[in-house]
Amino acid sequence: MGKAEAILAFVWLVGLFRSSKGSDVVPQHKLQKRLKLVHNHLARIRTVSTTPKRLHHRLAAYPQATVQTHAHLRTRSPKDAVPLHYMEIGCGDVMQSREPIIIIHGLLGNSMNFHSWANDLFSQLESTRRIIVPDLRNHGQSPHHNSMSYREMMEDVLTLMDNLGVDKAELIGHSLGGKIACAIALCHPERVKTLAVLDIAPVSYSQEDAAWWQVDKVIHAMARLPLEEVDNRDEADSMLSVDIEDPILRRFALTNLIPTSNRPGYSKWRWRINVQSIKNFLPSIRDFDIGQGSGDLAGLGVRFGGDVFFVSGRRSKYISTRHLPTIANLFPRYNMMTIKNAGHWVHSEDPVETLRLVKMFLDVPR
Repeated sequence: MGKAEAILAFVWLVGLFRSSKGSDVVPQHKLQKRLKLVHNHLARIRTVSTTPKRLHHRLAAYPQATVQTHAHLRTRSPKDAVPLHYMEIGCGDVMQSREPIIIIHGLLGNSMNFHSWANDLFSQLESTRRIIVPDLRNHGQSPHHNSMSYREMMEDVLTLMDNLGVDKAELIGHSLGGKIACAIALCHPERVKTLAVLDIAPVSYSQEDAAWWQVDKVIHAMARLPLEEVDNRDEADSMLSVDIEDPILRRFALTNLIPTSNRPGYSKWRWRINVQSIKNFLPSIRDFDIGQGSGDLAGLGVRFGGDVFFVSGRRSKYISTRHLPTIANLFPRYNMMTIKNAGHWVHSEDPVETLRLVKMFLDVPR
C-alpha cells in the first residue's frame, strides 16, 4: 500500500471511530485498542480507486481458508419456506459461463429497488450471468408470514435456489439482505461461490446503535400510522414527519404505501410490507442468530473460505472498527472498500461507484 493510500484509509477508519451513539469523541482509553485494529486491518481496506488487476492480485495473495460450519447450522426445513416472488435477468437461452448472481434487498425494500442497478450490472459484466432478485418474505410481492427469523429467511432463499436449479451462486446482499447472504455462506458454504455485502456487518447490533435506532424509529412510526385516516401520500408524509424527521427515510418508508383500490373516491391505503411482523421481529433482525443461539460463531470456528467483498458508505454507521475482528474471523478472505459520497443506501446514493466496485469483484477470474 502506498503512503497516500494508507493515509486515506487511516482517515476513513478514524471516521469509523464514532461511538455507537454517534458521538465524534473517542474516549482516550479506547483509542489504543482501536489504533491496533487499524494496524491489523488496514491492508484489507481501501478508500481510493483500485483496478481489477490490483484486486485480483490482492485476492490471489491471501492463503486459502478452510471452510468450517456445524452440523446443526446446516440443517434445513424446506417446509418452513415461503415461495418468494423474484425478478430474473438473463434467463432462458442465455449462455452462462459463471454461476448465477442473487441480489438480496434490505429491510423495507423489494426487488424493484435493484431493477435498474441489476440490469446495468448484467450489461456490464465481462461474462454473461443470470441474475435473480427475490422479494424477501413480508416484503414486495412475496407472501406475508408471522415469523421471519434468519433461519427462515435463509431457507426461503435456499428453496428458491433449489426450485430454480441453482446449485451454487454468487450472492450480493444489502443491509438485512447482506446478513441473510452471510448466513447462507456460513451455514451452507457449498451453495455460495462469492459474497458481496453492502453496508452491513454480520453482527448483533445494540438497540443503542445510532444506525439501528433510526430503523427502530421508522418501523414503529409506520406501525402507528392511522391508515384509515390517510387520504393521500402527502398526508401520510405529514403524519410520519412527527416521528421521522429525515425526509429521505420518510420517502423510502412511503414506497411501501399502496392504495387498496384504484376506483376514484375509494382509495384507502395499506402497507405492502407486513409491518406488524417486522415490528415483532425487530429484536431478531437486530441480532444475528443463525442457529448458534447464545454461542459465538467465531468461537465455534465457523467461517466461510471464499472471497468476500464488503462495500461501506462513509456516511453510514453500520460498519465500525469494532466489527472488523468478527468480519475477519468469519470471512478470512474479506476485502473492504468505502464509497465516500454515500450513506447506508450505497446502491441508490452512488449507484455508479457501487456498480463499478461490485462488477470489479465479480469479474475476478476464479
